[in-house]
Amino acid sequence: METSARPTRGRQAAPTKPEINEALAGVRQEATAGNLYAMIALIFSAKFDEQTSTLKALRDDVSDLALTIKADSMRRLNAQLMGEFTGAIDSLRVAMLAAAETAAAKQ
Repeated sequence: METSARPTRGRQAAPTKPEINEALAGVRQEATAGNLYAMIALIFSAKFDEQTSTLKALRDDVSDLALTIKADSMRRLNAQLMGEFTGAIDSLRVAMLAAAETAAAKQ
């Protein structure tokens, strides 16, 4: 028994690029022969490809924007944490100097 590359039931696999190109070649031949439905199909296919390309470009732009926003957020968080860290070090320095002065005064 030979196994088919495509499933026989349920959800079918998407057509491969060569299958799509072969189908489009047939549609082009029909459109050239004057078949109105084939002409409409070619126009739809061209518009669909155009919209798909536009959506892919938009997706890439959104992804880039999300990365930019995330990087900016990380920079802001880093600056905030560095400020807090510097403040904590300064507080520790003041406390240590006060403790040293207190210890020196007791002697």
